[in-house]
Amino acid sequence: MILNQRQYRVTKAQMKRLQKSLELSKEKKGEMNERVFNAMNAGIKSQIRELKDQLKEYEKIQHAKALNYSLDTLPSVLIQARVARGWTQKQLAKKLNVDAQQIQRYEKSNYSSVSLERAIDIFKALNINLKGRIAL
Repeated sequence: MILNQRQYRVTKAQMKRLQKSLELSKEKKGEMNERVFNAMNAGIKSQIRELKDQLKEYEKIQHAKALNYSLDTLPSVLIQARVARGWTQKQLAKKLNVDAQQIQRYEKSNYSSVSLERAIDIFKALNINLKGRIAL
């Protein structure tokens, strides 16, 4: 999952490099074993598809008005809500009065070390409205 604009730009650049290498490999087709050539191209195409999917997901989140997830995916909702708001990790950190590196650590660990109290602070800072039901 792409977490911020920097990762988005890096992913986009990587995808372009892979696409370019795929184009250039066509010129070398006759110079290598066909099975090796096909396997190499299949790997490159697979990586391109994965990167495209990640880029599409990030772009979709950037324009989201609502996110629907279950409680077990709540950590990714915090990241996606920040992205949907158009905020950087630094901007969220400022709202919470913590260092930007703390937000980076939270997001890198998928918020696994965050207390419930801190999670609530993050929800409030991002102006996230939780709606749901509890089933017993």
